[in-house]
Amino acid sequence: CILELGSGTGWLGMTIARNLSADGVPGSVCLTEQRGGGAMEWLEDNLKENLSQGLPLRAVGLQELDWSKWQDEGDTPSLPSAPSDAAAWDLLAGSDLVYEE
Repeated sequence: CILELGSGTGWLGMTIARNLSADGVPGSVCLTEQRGGGAMEWLEDNLKENLSQGLPLRAVGLQELDWSKWQDEGDTPSLPSAPSDAAAWDLLAGSDLVYEE
């Protein structure tokens, strides 16, 4: 199972899913993004577009994860849970995770 942090457009996670988990368990490649600023909406649209083109992305699942909440000790988010058939994430991936307005 693979967890990508800060997926942005989803390119990395969807490429991983196409090449390593094309027929994998749904949610076994989890792409995360924050809801704010339309980032999750952009990611959702990109996944829908790629699925409509027939790409093998059955394994991809999306979950919200907002990095900015880690600045506030009282509202620390937890990482998404691995799929029920896995004890933990096997690989944690991320690229270009730093963004500042």
